[in-house]
Amino acid sequence: MAAHTKPGTRWFHVAGTLTGAVLATMAVVRQRPELFALGALALFALAWCGHFGIEHNRPAGFRNPVRALPGDLTLTVLMLSGKQKMLDRLSEQGRTPRT
Repeated sequence: MAAHTKPGTRWFHVAGTLTGAVLATMAVVRQRPELFALGALALFALAWCGHFGIEHNRPAGFRNPVRALPGDLTLTVLMLSGKQKMLDRLSEQGRTPRT
């Protein structure tokens, strides 16, 4: 969480995660596997915009993109459920939320 201290970074993650999920769903429904790749690209591109443009740090997805996905999903759920203040406290402490 320490790498996501600013709300703008978090909202870029939410936008990327939701875009990736929509494209992954479309890939299944329309039987177009290339949309999975486009979804992954959208997810990471938007998250990286937040990290480089707002947070000025290096995203965890560089080290391990598969492991970063559960964190993105957790962050998205917490942001959409209105728990930004909890994320603020956790990012100050450098901790990961437990859901």
